[in-house]
Amino acid sequence: MHKLKYLTLILTAIIASACTENVVFQASESMPKGIWVKDNIVNFNFEWADTTGSYDVVIDIRNQNNYPFQNFWLFANLYNPDGEVYRDTLNCVLADNSGRWIGEGMGSVHHLPVSFIQDARFQKSGKYRLELIQGMRTDSLKGISDIGMRICLSNNTNNKK
Repeated sequence: MHKLKYLTLILTAIIASACTENVVFQASESMPKGIWVKDNIVNFNFEWADTTGSYDVVIDIRNQNNYPFQNFWLFANLYNPDGEVYRDTLNCVLADNSGRWIGEGMGSVHHLPVSFIQDARFQKSGKYRLELIQGMRTDSLKGISDIGMRICLSNNTNNKK
């Protein structure tokens, strides 16, 4: 069971880290004093025009060494121009069983890209909103310094010209 969990984690990290080229949108928000207060819902608004291409949507998490947990629960809601929503709950594993941080980083800050949607096709042009809510059972979650998102052209063969 543990092997399957880590294999899934590794594959997700590989797919998410592949979204470093062909970035078409990127945004992030810093958490004041490295604390994500539960009532602080993070919103990223973006205008979208391409309804034919395929894209990967990645959530970027930056945590500090003082983050007290192995994982991080995140509720993600993507609203299209008509207000329809795609919802997902992400269990982001930030450290392995021995407490070593999985993400890249040096010093006290670590970055972990997490795949949210692969090969997404935005079927409508217009204004979109990605809403991120910390889903941990603590009101003031210390150790999360930034949360962000990236949209990259997918490596899907439909995008190759």
